[in-house]
Amino acid sequence: MFPFALETPAIGLSASLVLGRLAYLFFFHPLARFPGPLLSKGSDGYWYYALLSGRGPWMNHDWHKKYGPIVRTAPNHLSFNDHHAQKIVYGFGTETVPSMKKDPRFFTPEVDHSMNIINECDREEHSRMRRMLSFAFSMSNLMRNEDVLIRRTDDFLDAIGGIESEDGKNGINIVRNFNYVTFNIMGEMSFGDSWDLRLKEQAEHRYHWADVIVNSTYMNDVMRAVVCVPGLFSFLERFPPAHSKQTLYRHAQYATEHTEARLKLQTDRKNFMYHILNAKGLAATPKEIASHYNVIMMAGAVTTAVRRYVLSWP
Repeated sequence: MFPFALETPAIGLSASLVLGRLAYLFFFHPLARFPGPLLSKGSDGYWYYALLSGRGPWMNHDWHKKYGPIVRTAPNHLSFNDHHAQKIVYGFGTETVPSMKKDPRFFTPEVDHSMNIINECDREEHSRMRRMLSFAFSMSNLMRNEDVLIRRTDDFLDAIGGIESEDGKNGINIVRNFNYVTFNIMGEMSFGDSWDLRLKEQAEHRYHWADVIVNSTYMNDVMRAVVCVPGLFSFLERFPPAHSKQTLYRHAQYATEHTEARLKLQTDRKNFMYHILNAKGLAATPKEIASHYNVIMMAGAVTTAVRRYVLSWP
């Protein structure tokens, strides 16, 4: 009886804390007035379940159809589907509505603890990065690299007839091959002459990095869910699972290797790296440059290819 007597107050206290927390989240939280799925009001778990199930965008779309233009998808998260919200959420801000701050729990450092244009939460640092990268992605510079888009696309069209299906029976994976096209385009526009040289030197097949990038997109969502569990992110940093090493860590390693190869190459070719190295202001370190390419290659290769596929076959 004595051990039970000691446990009873502890159980009661724990239950009271949980119920009090839930009452706050459901009725007194600043976002309590916004509609949304019942489970999303009390835990981040429901949103991350939707995200990791691969059905997140469809579930989010259904929620907006049911609850309206503003949906509470997690205790501290709101989802907007009104285009007027885009400028407020992602814009530079005004005197009446200041720019939104990034949540450091969501925008975590890369696996090598580097910061880049996507995950940097400090406004001054992010402004410096944006100024440094702005001309590289300007319309004039993109037009200057138009020959890369044409040549790499022509190479793909010339080779598509010889692409074989993986099982020798069914059709080819066109999405994967679109990934390879945009991977080549973004790689040459980023690194210039060192791009093909480095791909020939690596032990893996030419498009291994492209495959790693695709597999890393899911792991990025996993890590966003991991940060919601106190201490788990730090634990996985010290003891990374094998799949993380094959995706997130290998992706960062590829970005570093290609950055180092390009930095060793003396050239005046006006690729992205040229403009980063010649930007005014505080010069970026090689580690920071590699971190920028970590996200540039992922956004430029996978996102562009998927958009191209969806626009062609909606």
